[in-house]
Amino acid sequence: RIPAEAELNGFFADDYLLSADAHSVFLHWIVPLAIISMVVLALMFVINQRLQKIVYQKTRDANEAREKAERYLAILDRHTCVMRVDRELKVQYISIAFCELTGYESHQLLGEPHTILMDESNNGLKIRQLLEATSAGKNWQGEIHVKQKNGGQLVMDVFVEPVQDGKGKVLGYSAVYLDMTQKKNAELLSITDTLTNLYNRNKIDALLVKESKLVNRGSPVFSIILLDIDHFKLINDQYGHLMGDQVLREIARCLKHNIRETDYVGRWGGEEFMVICANTSLMGAEALAEMLRAKMEEAEFPEHIHATSSFGVAEYFPGESIDSLIKRADEGLYWAKNSGRNCVRTRPCH
Repeated sequence: RIPAEAELNGFFADDYLLSADAHSVFLHWIVPLAIISMVVLALMFVINQRLQKIVYQKTRDANEAREKAERYLAILDRHTCVMRVDRELKVQYISIAFCELTGYESHQLLGEPHTILMDESNNGLKIRQLLEATSAGKNWQGEIHVKQKNGGQLVMDVFVEPVQDGKGKVLGYSAVYLDMTQKKNAELLSITDTLTNLYNRNKIDALLVKESKLVNRGSPVFSIILLDIDHFKLINDQYGHLMGDQVLREIARCLKHNIRETDYVGRWGGEEFMVICANTSLMGAEALAEMLRAKMEEAEFPEHIHATSSFGVAEYFPGESIDSLIKRADEGLYWAKNSGRNCVRTRPCH
């Protein structure tokens, strides 16, 4: 609007108004650009909202996954025996379950040598094998005797895996332990005579079969010693069955402490015992039997009981049946009884 009193000399309204062509160009470009910009902004808003929703969902999923993993790790920590060792072979981590099983607090074990829970007298060779395997980047599995704080001992199956960096350098190892003590004890009970703590008849039978198979495949011969306590019935009748049981335990102890590391000894039945002498000829088994006879004759028994034993010895012949071998040893024992007792007699294979 132009005021009434304004000077209009030299003023042309067309100079200040858009021409029809310019107005057309404005409508043709600017308006569509504005519309496009608004659409782009709307799309960006929608995309941003969707991205925020996705990020929120992913974050929530990640948190839930982390919480679930933490719950699982907590369960494993409470119920699985795990130990992690660093490159200096010091305990870096130990699970709650392992601490509870051994009776230690975690702070008593962390930073200590990895052998703190191992009975090195029983595990020396296995510890060396474990370290050789993990140092080479290999897994190792075996049976380890683990010490408890109260002085007890556990038998555990162990699976060990080396911990390595991205270049394959060994940074230590992780080990999962499985307590096999009850199973081992049950297995031991199944092959042990409860009175004498020697092998029982079933275990001796199995060992006889094992040794005969070895000989039939070319291994050296083996022999057996069958012995019977002399006049054992008189001991029971005169001193009672409890004292008779004590004599049996003393005989068993004497046998166990005087046989060789490669020998097996068990209670054959009643007052009879058997020694399986691996890689031993008839002559060698006879010498061992004579030594055992002398040890028993010198042994001191309760109530000043004088107990001796008679011995029958036989060597396994390749291809012979186990029954035939035992029969020959029994014949030797019968011969010893008829020769005045407290002596050794052999029965070679005819």
